[in-house]
Amino acid sequence: MTGDTADYDAFVVKLAGGDGSLLWITWLSSSAGDHGTAVAVGADGDPVAVGTTGGDLLGAAGSETSQAFAVKLTGATGAVE
Repeated sequence: MTGDTADYDAFVVKLAGGDGSLLWITWLSSSAGDHGTAVAVGADGDPVAVGTTGGDLLGAAGSETSQAFAVKLTGATGAVE
């Protein structure tokens, strides 16, 4: 990823139920390390990814060095809402 100097990023993947083929992947990345810890899927089919970041990731809150994040994605495309 251009401009990403972190050692690690978080990502969410959706696989097809039948054959396991890749439907979409969404990278959650900032200029610092991003660590995804869980994904939950709501009744509407939209996933919410949570974790920690040391950067300026969308949906982050906390101190400058360590922040929690929660990002909702669309189940159909993986776009950040």
